[in-house]
Amino acid sequence: MVKIRLSRIGRKSLPTYRVVVSDSRKTPTSACIADLGYYDPISGKSSINAEEAIKWLNKGAIPSDSVKTIFKKFNINKQFAEAKVSVKKELDSKKTNKKKHSAPKKRIRAKKVKAVAAAPVKEAAKAEETKVADAPKAEDKAAEAK
Repeated sequence: MVKIRLSRIGRKSLPTYRVVVSDSRKTPTSACIADLGYYDPISGKSSINAEEAIKWLNKGAIPSDSVKTIFKKFNINKQFAEAKVSVKKELDSKKTNKKKHSAPKKRIRAKKVKAVAAAPVKEAAKAEETKVADAPKAEDKAAEAK
């Protein structure tokens, strides 16, 4: 599992943290996958690459509690939520476009099947009409013969 967390750097009694993306099974001070920025709690200075943070959140990285509070200061949570909503809207619009195009094809196929099934019925009806038409002629011939 990938996590976004703080990795402590700095000297004794003067902590400074790097905001890093790392594997949750490794220690925070071990090698990281990506470095998103830094946070200095004493002076209040901090810098985070918002685009990289959103990219890792989209990939499924889970931020720690302390990183969540830092993200709130930079409005990264709002940006991530907006990006997520826009992606969902795009997917929904693609799905509706596909459904609109596939529906008429099904209807056309259904009509063809019905037309093919109706053809033998029409032929049978024509055969009956010819029999019916021939029957009065045979009666007329029989009447003329008498």
